[in-house]
This record gives sequence, C-alpha cells and structure tokens, in this order.
Amino acid sequence: MPHEHQQRNSEPVQELATLANSLNAVQTDAAAYESAMRSLAGLIPCDAVRATRSAGQDSQQLCARLEYDGAFAIVTNKDAEPVAHTMLERVVETGAPIIFNQAQAELGSGALLLSLVCPDAQSVLCAPLILQAKLNGILIASTTRDAAYTDTDAQVAGMAASLLESALARLELSGQIKETQEREDARQREEALVQSLGAAARSSFDLEKIIQHAIDALARAMPASFIVLRRVTFGRPDNTLRAWTPGDDRQPLELHAPVSKEERPVFTEQRAVSVEDASAQRNPSAELRPLVERLGARSICLAPVVYGGQTLASIGLVESDRHRSWTADEQLLLARVAETIAPLILNAQLHGRTRSHIEDLLMLMRLAGDVTSEADLERVLRATLDSWSKIAGTDSNAILRWDEETKLYRLAVGEQLPAGLSQRYTQGVPPDDPVCGLAATRRAGVVADLAGDARFTELYTAVRWSGLRGMWATPVAGRANQMLGMLISFSRVAVEVSPDEQRLADIFARPVAIALQVLESVRKQRAISLQSKQLEENLRRAEQYKTEFMAIISHELRTPLNAIIGYAQMLIDGFSGELSAEQSGDVRTIADSAERLLSMVEDALDLARMDEHRFPIFMDTIAFDEVLRRAIAGVKYDVDKKGLHLEMQIARDVPHIRTDPERVRQILSNLLSNAVKFTERGSVHVSVERDEAGGARFNVTDTGIGFDAAAFPHIFDDFRQLNASTTRVHGGSGLGLAVSKRLVQRLGGQIGVASSPGEGSTFWFRLPLEIPGADG
Repeated sequence: MPHEHQQRNSEPVQELATLANSLNAVQTDAAAYESAMRSLAGLIPCDAVRATRSAGQDSQQLCARLEYDGAFAIVTNKDAEPVAHTMLERVVETGAPIIFNQAQAELGSGALLLSLVCPDAQSVLCAPLILQAKLNGILIASTTRDAAYTDTDAQVAGMAASLLESALARLELSGQIKETQEREDARQREEALVQSLGAAARSSFDLEKIIQHAIDALARAMPASFIVLRRVTFGRPDNTLRAWTPGDDRQPLELHAPVSKEERPVFTEQRAVSVEDASAQRNPSAELRPLVERLGARSICLAPVVYGGQTLASIGLVESDRHRSWTADEQLLLARVAETIAPLILNAQLHGRTRSHIEDLLMLMRLAGDVTSEADLERVLRATLDSWSKIAGTDSNAILRWDEETKLYRLAVGEQLPAGLSQRYTQGVPPDDPVCGLAATRRAGVVADLAGDARFTELYTAVRWSGLRGMWATPVAGRANQMLGMLISFSRVAVEVSPDEQRLADIFARPVAIALQVLESVRKQRAISLQSKQLEENLRRAEQYKTEFMAIISHELRTPLNAIIGYAQMLIDGFSGELSAEQSGDVRTIADSAERLLSMVEDALDLARMDEHRFPIFMDTIAFDEVLRRAIAGVKYDVDKKGLHLEMQIARDVPHIRTDPERVRQILSNLLSNAVKFTERGSVHVSVERDEAGGARFNVTDTGIGFDAAAFPHIFDDFRQLNASTTRVHGGSGLGLAVSKRLVQRLGGQIGVASSPGEGSTFWFRLPLEIPGADG
C-alpha cells in the first residue's frame, strides 16, 4: 500500500458500488471493517487506515487498523482517546470529512497521532461514521506525503464511511433480531417443556415416575454431565444424592453425600445456589468432595423444590467436562421445572405415605406374630419405632418394656434420644413416674408439656439441653389389660394430639404388645441357647487345637525337608564327587519327593494361617509376564520329563491390577502343578485376559484326564481329590486347590473350573482391579 506504487482508481463510483455490494453480504463487523478499509486504501492515497468507535460521549476507541504492508487486524482492549484533540474535535464538531494536509504543523505530534495515523504522517483525512445524525466512529486515512488529499478524496472517504456505518447498523439490527427470535424460541420451548412435564407427571401417583419425567425434561432443555436430586424425608434432607446421566437408561448413581455448606441455603433459605468451579475452591466442604471425586463435578447449579413453604427436594445440574457459568435463563428454567413438579411430588408423597402406613401395620402385625427369638423381638420393636416416628413427625422416640424382676420400665429401643434421657430409661423408671405412671394407671395416652408443669421438672432437666419440650406416652397393654410397656415420643414444641392421632398410636402399640407377650418364651429359650453356645465354644477350641497342631507339625517337618532337599541338590551338583547316571536319578527322585512333600507342608501351613486369620497380603501392581514365568519355572522339570507342550499367553488389553503378586504366583503354581500332574500327553496352556467385570482373568487349561461335573461342588474342599485312585496314581494331599480357593477369595476374586472326562480341564480365577478394602 505505499503511495509510490499506488494506482489511483479512475472510477471511484464503480469501486464504491462494488464496496456497497460487498458490505451487503458480510456477516460480521470485522469483515465489514476490512472490506471498507481496503476499498478506501484503493481509492485514495494512504499508507495506513484506522477506524475508531465511540466510547462514550467524549472519547473514541481504536477498533481496526490496516497497515502499510496490507495487514488488517481488529483491535481490542485499546484505551479510549479523548475527543479534545484537534483532529477528533473538528470531526465531531463538523460531522463531515476533514483534511489535514500539513498534519505535523496543524496537529503536532503525540500519542494520539502515533496510534491513529501512520509513522511520519504528513497528510490525514478523517471521515465520520454517522447514522441518524449520531457520530458512532471515525475512519482515518494517513500518508507520509505532503498535501496528499483533495476534496474529491474527502467525498470518497465520506461515502465509504457512510456505507460502512450502514453495514454496521444492519449487522447490529440483525443480531438484535436474531437474539430476540432466539429468546422467543427459548420461551416457547420452555413453555412446551413445562406443560408436557406437568401433563406427564400428573398422570401418575408414582413418585419415581414423576422424578424421571423431571430428569428427562431437564436433559432435553439443559444438557449437562449429570442431573442430581436430593429428597427430603420428614423434614430432613437425605444423605443420599442421586445422579442421572442424560440419555442413559441405567439406574442413577447413589452417592453418600450429606448436605454441604454450599448446598445448605437450598434447604435453609429456599433459594437456588450455583458453584461455578468446585475443583478450584480453596476450602471445599467435606460433603462436597463426593461430587468432585465421584462425578468429577466442576460447575453445579441447584434449585429447591418447594410447595406451601415446605422444601420437598433439591434438583440441579452438574457439569464435569468444563467450567460453566450458569445463565439467568438457565437458572430460571431450572426453577420453573422445580416449581412445576413440587405439588406433584407432594401429592405423590401423601399418597405413598397413606399406603405405606397400611403396609407398615400389616407388616408389623405379621412380624409380631412370628416372633420366636430375642432378635425377632428387637426387629419388631425397631420396625414399629421406625414406622411410628415417620408418622408422628416427632424428634425423639422410644419403646420401654416392663421388667418384672426389677419392677421398672426399661429402654427396649430408642431413636435420637438425648444422652441423659437414654441413661435414665436404660437404668429404668418406676411405676410412679409422673408420665409413664399416669399413662399406666389410666391405660390411656398422656400428653405432657415438660416445661410448663412442675411435676416434670426432673424429666425436663434431662432433655432441656437438647431442646425437647413436649412428651406423648401411649401405654402398651396385653391380655387382661396387663401393662407390658410404653410407646413414648418427644418433640421440641408442646405436643397437641387429636383423638384420631391417639387412636393411631394405640393401633401402632398393638404389634409391640404382641411381640412383648412372647418375651417369656424367649427367656426360656435362653438356657437352651447358652448350652448351644457352650457346645460351639468347645467346637471352636477343638478347631483351634487342630489348627495349632497342624502348624506345629508342618513347621517341624519343613526343617528336615529343607535339609534333605539341600543335601540332595549338593549331591546332584557334584559336591561329594561325580555320581553315576543311576545314582543321579535316585538322588533326583529323593529331591523331587522331598520338594513335593515340602509343597504339601507349605499348603498345610497356609491353611493353618488362614484359619487363624494370620495371612498377610502385600499389595503391588502385578507384572503378569514375571509372575507367569516364575510359576511356569516351578513345573518346567515335570513338563520336560513328560514331554508336554507348555504355552503362555498374555492379552494386550489386560488391565493393570493391584494385588499380591506372590500369592498370584502361588495360585498359578498350584493350578499348573495340578494340570501337569493329571496330563500324560498333550499340552498345558496358561493365559491372562481382560475380565468382563473389569479386572483380570487367569486360565490354566490342560489336555489331561478331566473329571465329571458332579465333582465340581467339592473339588476345592480341604484334603479333597477326585477319588482314592487318583491319590494313589498321581499323589498329592488334596490341599493345593483348597489353598488356591482361599487365596483367590482373600484377594477379592472368584475361582472355578470347567471339565469333561477325557477332554481335559480349565481352571480359572478372576481378580478385581484392587483388593476391596485394602489399604494399599
């Protein structure tokens, strides 16, 4: 674009018409600026073209530049220039193109000239960008030539500026129209979504179906990594958070995640909350970590589901792939979904509770009639208390039972009892207790305001610190109106009980009465139970003596066996002179027999350790190739001796697992030894592959004698062989497979076998990626 080589366009009108057509086709502001500035550079002499945009009433901000070498760029974050400078001020005042053919003399030098004109500019032409009498910017051409611009150039620049401003106005209007249309489309989609959600949810009393409709609706309207919901049960948010993956038919994940401090305002203040980047928070609450660790949560948006001032649940979105700022429209849509499903959830909950109360009573009556043990009795009492606490809506509940020996009411089961109250009822209260005694005497429910009656001062002292005040006691009476116990509830407010509520309490006391009436028969059974426990203890001791005996004997056998193996190997290696072939074979037989016996002793020791729970596990990432080769080395001699073909295969996609490599080798050694023992010809194949459950699967396959499926259930039992004949022919103690099974179970896996007589066998075991519950 240097002025020495620039060819003046002889037909500016034609060029401006071309510019007008070009500007009508552009889709972005940047394209409009570039087209207009390049056209202007071809119509008038210039070494640089700049464009500014109004940044307030008294300043202009550089927004685009075309350089000497033809390079174009959009400028952002540039400081605004005040219009008080002569060059800008005259353009603003006149609203028409202005020529400065002696720029250095007329304008002086300074930062403004350096940013808005070319270096060493001698001539400057400024054309205003005006629309409807409003100055929106300035188009500035400059060159190093003196007196370079004419009035014709000013007219051309003015027309180019006018065309550019018209194009910019068109683009702005198109953007506004598009944004308005998008908002209207979004509003219509939102209305359709809410209406379809309401219609679908109203067709069912099933709470899970209503929730699923809400999840599906949100998944369509607001794509996110997860949609989460936490229900409120009897006024308390659940500690379980459910998470759905949009577009996935699988059951939701259930996370143990108590309400975090970030989520708490949803329930305490009934307002929506959002976390824009959970992973970047300096001190996230411990309750928020399950979302970050299990769901990879980065951005979270939650809204309360409220009806009639009661919070029923929280529903929200979790983004795990990226940081996400939740827009006001997104939060509004989430709130509308929550508002739509709130009455439906409440209706479903009420319907479900009524049905649940009936089912609970039927279940309790059935359980009470089947009580035959102390454990059954406690289960009935706890089930009754659980059901009653849900219905009563009280803060603390207990069932007391009458102890005939001490003549006291003692605690049978309790829920949320303060320590002082629990201690009081555990020790027992007498029949003249102010509340229990009154209920027992009247054989009717008694309601007491502990804070407002001097008779209950002692009891109120035991509960005051926990905020309890109201008490409701319902007698539990059996046959002949005999007092068996008491159903007691506490509340933080004074209790008011209607006749219908008292009748409901009496109904729930009946299963307790039925259960308590079998208490005497349960006590009679205790003597028999004690005798049974004594027999079990004797059996346990006998088993312990057996285990200790096996450990001692195995240990005493291992020492001489190691000596035999060591000296036999020295003889084979020639330490006592060269042996003949016959002598070498005899010594090898001695060594093999001793090693076989030592292996049996080691198996016996392992069994003893397992029985005594003294069996350590050392976690490490397993190297499959090394473990398999070490296991194969233990049977190499027997394989070569029998002339068998031994193959090893490790699949490429087998995952890395953390377990005890030495125990895996021991399992493989046992299975390989077993395979070689029962295979006279053919091959033995050992392999590792990816298990369908996600871990690794090991297979040992042979072409040996095989066995019938009837032996499968007992093949892994202690001291178990197929039959006596296999023991005589092939040897062995029957411990190898038993030890292998216990080792696999200790490593958190499973073991099995597939076989047919005469067709060989495949012993397999699978191990998880990591031992469950292991510390590493």
